[in-house]
Amino acid sequence: MSGLEALSLACNVMTVITFALDTAKVCQEIRKHGNADPDLRRNTSQIGQTFADLETTLQQTATAPTAEEKRVRDLAVECKKYADDLNEVLDRISPKSSGAKPGRLASFKSTTRTILHKRQIEDHKNRLEAAQSTMNSTLLVRILNDCIQSKALTASTYNTLNQRQKNILDNNDQIKVIVADIKRLEDTQAYEKLLGSLKYDQMNARKNDVPHRHQDTFEWIFEDKFPERDKSEQSDQRDASNEIDERDDRYKSDEYDTSDESDGNSKWEIGSSDEKTDRPDLVEWLQEDSRCLYWVNGKPGSGKSTFMKFIEHDKRTKSALERWQPQLECRIISHFLWKVGTQNQHSLKGMLCSLFHQVLCEERSLALQILCDEPDLIHKKEMTDWDLYDLQRRLFEALRCSSYTYFILLDGLDELFQLNENTGKLFSILESLSALDGVKLCVSSRPERLFADKFRSNQSLRMQDLTKGDIRKYTTDFLKDLHLEPDEGLHLQILHEMIHKAEGVFLWVYVVLQRIKKDITQYGETWDGVYELITQLPPDLIRLYKDMWTRLGDKNEKYVMQAARYFQFLQHGSTFEMQTVAFLAAIADEEFLDALIIYEGISSECFKIWVKMSEDTFRTLVSVSGGLLEAQVPDTTPMRYFSSMSEDQQKLQPWVFAKVRFIHRTAIDFINSDEGKELFGKHTLEYEPFLWLRVKAELAHLSVDCTAYDPLSNVWFQIAFYSSKAGEAGVPMPYGMLHLIYRCVTQESRELLRPFHSISFEDFFFCHASCLCPATGIEELQNLVEDKSPSCLIYALIGASDLMRSIDYGLTGYSQKKTRYSMMEHYLRKYLEYLSGELEGFEPKDASDGILLAWRCFLLHETYQWIETRRLKESHREQPYLDIMNKRNWLMADNKTSVERILELFIKCGVMTESPGPKYLIVVNWHELGIVKRPSDRKIPPKSNPILVTQGLDNHSSSTYCEVNDAQLLSQLAKEISTRSEPILAMRRDAFIRAILANNRAISGTGEQEWKAGYFSIKMAEIHMQTFTEWICGEGSNLLTDIYPENQPKYLESSALGEFECASDALENIGYTLPEINRKYECLHACFNR
Repeated sequence: MSGLEALSLACNVMTVITFALDTAKVCQEIRKHGNADPDLRRNTSQIGQTFADLETTLQQTATAPTAEEKRVRDLAVECKKYADDLNEVLDRISPKSSGAKPGRLASFKSTTRTILHKRQIEDHKNRLEAAQSTMNSTLLVRILNDCIQSKALTASTYNTLNQRQKNILDNNDQIKVIVADIKRLEDTQAYEKLLGSLKYDQMNARKNDVPHRHQDTFEWIFEDKFPERDKSEQSDQRDASNEIDERDDRYKSDEYDTSDESDGNSKWEIGSSDEKTDRPDLVEWLQEDSRCLYWVNGKPGSGKSTFMKFIEHDKRTKSALERWQPQLECRIISHFLWKVGTQNQHSLKGMLCSLFHQVLCEERSLALQILCDEPDLIHKKEMTDWDLYDLQRRLFEALRCSSYTYFILLDGLDELFQLNENTGKLFSILESLSALDGVKLCVSSRPERLFADKFRSNQSLRMQDLTKGDIRKYTTDFLKDLHLEPDEGLHLQILHEMIHKAEGVFLWVYVVLQRIKKDITQYGETWDGVYELITQLPPDLIRLYKDMWTRLGDKNEKYVMQAARYFQFLQHGSTFEMQTVAFLAAIADEEFLDALIIYEGISSECFKIWVKMSEDTFRTLVSVSGGLLEAQVPDTTPMRYFSSMSEDQQKLQPWVFAKVRFIHRTAIDFINSDEGKELFGKHTLEYEPFLWLRVKAELAHLSVDCTAYDPLSNVWFQIAFYSSKAGEAGVPMPYGMLHLIYRCVTQESRELLRPFHSISFEDFFFCHASCLCPATGIEELQNLVEDKSPSCLIYALIGASDLMRSIDYGLTGYSQKKTRYSMMEHYLRKYLEYLSGELEGFEPKDASDGILLAWRCFLLHETYQWIETRRLKESHREQPYLDIMNKRNWLMADNKTSVERILELFIKCGVMTESPGPKYLIVVNWHELGIVKRPSDRKIPPKSNPILVTQGLDNHSSSTYCEVNDAQLLSQLAKEISTRSEPILAMRRDAFIRAILANNRAISGTGEQEWKAGYFSIKMAEIHMQTFTEWICGEGSNLLTDIYPENQPKYLESSALGEFECASDALENIGYTLPEINRKYECLHACFNR
């Protein structure tokens, strides 16, 4: 007897006892007062129904493995007898049993019969009370605890109990607490899963990298707004600033007079003696009920991001917001866009995910309500499961339903990816956000024309007009720390020159002061030399960067070439992770780089050289890059695989993880400007030499990166990325590059491949390459395969059978899918040549398992992607999304004939000679159509992605486990592509499918138990197979999202089994043995990262 069955039986026993005791009490009242109770007949009916439920439960539970369950069963048998006897008594004393209408005579007869059965009724009552005491005191609580410990009782399985059983549990205070704890635990896990689906790597990296303000800067925004602050402190600061102003006047001349600005705008400069005009009205805006956003704008490097971070965290912001809607608490959330970061860091989708994540973090109850209203959200695992329109709709709905008000800060709108193409979407989102009740929106950007035109009527402030006093404060404090002999006169001249030339741009001040510090500490510069340097520097950043470079002179041309290479690789890097000190050290010396990848492994001597080169790169990075780059060496490095490394390789690891980046976006602007192109353009590599160098460095870097799960995927990623960037249709992979990758990757010591134990590195390479090699390299790949052994062809065919994993950038896998279909046709025709005997030494029996593996992989993956595309189109009705899906569907329809030809070629290869064909178990859900495996049957390569353990065992979403044969999957795929091919249609006649098992979407495990899920066994009535197939894969299917007994179709019977770590455990529980195909099948594509 399972724990849940025992609990159900115990609840039924308690229900019988309760109704029986109520009835006995009614009988006692009749005897005592002499009146027939109208509830008597109703009690008779209720106890009869409850007794029938108990009878059914007893018949279904033939065994009682534990002492508590045995005692419950014994009590159930006793209560059955008591209830049966009491039912007979009720029939005798009930007014209706006399045949007379209810009235005085009927009441008299009923009372008389009750008195006659007094002893029997009281005896039953005493026995029932004893049984009730036993159940309440020990048995029910013990059984419930057993259910919880065995994971048989969850919030979902609790809902499968009928209402009478729930009432029994809810009437026991101890049990009520336990059930409430179960619900809270499952709510927590569902909540955390939803948050996890919105979070992405480095989501808060940009915000955390923005420096905090210098002490006492930006105070002007709150000046005179909060009189409760220490006014004496403000007065002291103002007096000090005025004293500096007075001394400044002694060094001013007409040359430096800035009273008349070319743009005609007056300035409010805190800490200066100028008249304070045009005060920024941010605080007033925070306090008023405005439906318009606030725009913070300013020159590049003027401190916008630092200001936004200051506003977010300063307590006075919260104080001002309290006056806006004092009855509601206000939450502050933000997102900082970052153009040179990852794709998610500068995309609209990344911005919306970040905001939605913060809202749900603030409001757990709101998130749980959203999950209750839309349970399908539990299926979302990661950011890729969301689309932009869905995110926007749900975020806005959450803000509307929130019990808080929100102040939202969005920094760096001009850093949005493909800004011109996404301007309309961005402005639409901003307008909708600012129009919401209880939402205030503050944004920042450069004063570019599109923003200036859009926000012309909005309240705003311009950073460079307001920061003269802040720059004075920062510069004064910095110069004091240089420990030079005081020279008040020169000090003030330097200070004035800095403030004048900075023109409100903090970054200009920072770069110049770093240059001054370097000259003083390294070259012993004096105040006179510092002043002379400053007077010669140009006042804007771009010209300043150029000036810093021209000071290097022609004799340092090699450093310019080295810097140009750094800039090109960092600016056009496809992944943030590859921008490391070790990587830049490798690309700086091509001869050494060739030695790293050509020879077998990396020698100890090469490691020592690489460490020395990395140290030199780190030491000279600032000077070589002209201060445009900076490196961050982590405090710790991953130690997971250090035990398997040599001492020399361990010494390199800090540099493998030391990230290099531009100091500011303006540095990239300079490199792309006419001045930057004049300096570095002649050293910029063209596409082909650049890609060669990139791939070589990638291979070398990945050979020493201990954290990559699938290193070779990163190489294909780079090639596909740069191929798409080089031309609209992508340019071919340089000839010979695939051979280089093959030679390097098949060196086992590099661990760039993680093959299954029984597969050779060479075979696994061709499997990997056929799956993920960009379409631009397929022709060379096919030629390379033909020069190898037949086993290489088989594994290439296996790799090609999952076309969804191709990573063709720019032109996606759908638009280039025809090329990949052609590759599969090429491999199949080559295999048919082998079968015809044209190749000496080829034994078909040696390849039979491989061709069947390729066949079933193709059936599963191809069927899933066609079904998924149709489902996506059906589930998203927004017009912009439909436009995308219509294009996607058209492209797929254009490839239907290719799928048809591939299926026919497979059939010619003899994959369906056996009729009706062997059966095997598959799992069907929103994320997977795969063959079920036992964890013990896994052959996971070392250092592989841990997610491999869950392939075919997906407990995180509602799943159905069905027994099928090849004909069934072929039938479904044939239906999706609407084929009329006779060879294909002829193979459909033996299609077979039946449901075996299902699991619901509840996840109640924690820690090591997080993969546990609730399961139901399923039995199918005799129905037309097409009916069930449509229920699983057809339109309107809900079996994949709500697998509960009350939601099942009539032709299915389900029985709750409790919770298990994986499907194979649940299958063993019902006595199902996995077929041989399940034990042997291994989807190699699971080893590849997309």
